[in-house]
Amino acid sequence: MKLPKRKKCKTCGRTLAIKNFLRKSKNRKWHSSECSSCVSKKKKEIYIQVNNEPTFVDKPLEWHYGYVKTHAKFRGTGRKAIPFKLEYKDLLETFPDDKKCFLSGRDINLTSKQITASSQTASLDRIDSSKPYEKGNIQWVHKFIQNAKQTLPQDEFIQLCRDVYWTHPGPHSRDLLTLK
Repeated sequence: MKLPKRKKCKTCGRTLAIKNFLRKSKNRKWHSSECSSCVSKKKKEIYIQVNNEPTFVDKPLEWHYGYVKTHAKFRGTGRKAIPFKLEYKDLLETFPDDKKCFLSGRDINLTSKQITASSQTASLDRIDSSKPYEKGNIQWVHKFIQNAKQTLPQDEFIQLCRDVYWTHPGPHSRDLLTLK
């Protein structure tokens, strides 16, 4: 019987099975030099340094606030950070009581853990993507709407949706001809 490959973590010094190390690429021989536990601890430490608050909170809106704040600062290689001028209360004030997307009217909800992000449908959108996250420039939308809108100005995005609708009308569109 062949024993599983093992590797020593450069941070904690433990020798663990190779499955406890993240793969760096599609090449199966190339794994991270740190175990998954150490990587997770480092991410939590960075989060606390950036946000001055604990990483795991029970309230979904607080978790989303921390997530967006971190995402705005660390956007990836070569991308400029987005200024974040919001307080938690600003998100609380703008989250719709009816839990509906501002642009589509679809139901939206929040979850507090990234693991269940597939069930989370609410996404914080900047109305004007060239401006920072600030009061007056944010709205809550469905994640699919956010994905489609990306950096389009809101009026252009709405016109694009109208164009798609009128180019590919459904059977119900005859009742709505007066709206065009």
